[in-house]
Amino acid sequence: MSSKLRYNYVSLIAAKKAISTHLYPIIVFIIGYRTLVCIDDVKRGLVYLAYSFLEILTGFSIT
Repeated sequence: MSSKLRYNYVSLIAAKKAISTHLYPIIVFIIGYRTLVCIDDVKRGLVYLAYSFLEILTGFSIT
């Protein structure tokens, strides 16, 4: 198995697990809501890092 194929397979499993537990949409909603409420640059940066972390975990692009 090539490394890219293996990465996609692991990402697919992680995404399926996250979506099946309904944790992923809740986290995205909370982060999105906080982004709208708090438009402070520091908090926006932290939210961006959280988005990036979620993208790495699940293999999905949110932004």
